[in-house]
Amino acid sequence: MFKPELEVPSLELCKKLKELGYPQNTGGWYWVFLEDKNEWVLCYCVKYSKLEDEIWSFWYNNLNEKPRYIHVWKSQRRTIKAPTVRELGEFFPSEVTCFRDFKRGFLCEYENRQENVAQSFWEDTEANARAKMLIWLIENGYVRFENERMYKNFKKS
Repeated sequence: MFKPELEVPSLELCKKLKELGYPQNTGGWYWVFLEDKNEWVLCYCVKYSKLEDEIWSFWYNNLNEKPRYIHVWKSQRRTIKAPTVRELGEFFPSEVTCFRDFKRGFLCEYENRQENVAQSFWEDTEANARAKMLIWLIENGYVRFENERMYKNFKKS
């Protein structure tokens, strides 16, 4: 059974990715703030627009309620992209490897022998391990986002 909460990073890690410039203009999973519940929930974006003030439609499913559609003005800034494990991996340079140890959890490692740089992150979910690695790569100049596009394999200057 597909469990989106295991396939996307935590809300806090997604907030950090957004702050660092992770693209926010695609479909897929999002953390959405529901005013009537005063909480962030994981929703699937079924309709989005690249225009600044368009309405985005999300499908929200809570096991305790009927599935429902919600609509959010993009300009309200009450949405945060929640990239999947696969989406996060697309941004990794070739020096990153990820695997699962059934006793310890998930590991993402970066090793660049030419620059004598190594970094690793252990987490309970693969999504969180990958998000922490991507954050580290961005903060250390190995990946950057410009105009909603990604560039990777940069050397730190």
